[in-house]
Amino acid sequence: MSKTEIENSLHFLKTSRRSHQRFSYETVVTLHIAEKDIPGSTSNLSLGGAFVNFEGNIQVGDTISLTLTLPGVPKETVPAEVKWVCPRSESETGCGLSFMHLSDMAMNAIINLCANEELRRV
Repeated sequence: MSKTEIENSLHFLKTSRRSHQRFSYETVVTLHIAEKDIPGSTSNLSLGGAFVNFEGNIQVGDTISLTLTLPGVPKETVPAEVKWVCPRSESETGCGLSFMHLSDMAMNAIINLCANEELRRV
């Protein structure tokens, strides 16, 4: 990751105003990047996006598909844009994703998770 990309990510974090409540939630995800399926996991989630950890690299501005596992609904694949990147090591990356579209079922599942801490422990 270049110095400019790090500066852009830090600028985004400092100036962004979240529209949706974010909460801690760990679940298995699959990132679909350039025709590759890459396993990962979330560390937090909201109606607007998620923070995802995975092995690999990604760039701010990339558009990917993300398959989410949410309680009570079938796996959901959603388009997402990479808003910021946080390299964890040579091979591991964390990134902030903004969902571009969520189905009504996925929205309801995330709202229920946000409102019910017990669901987050399952």
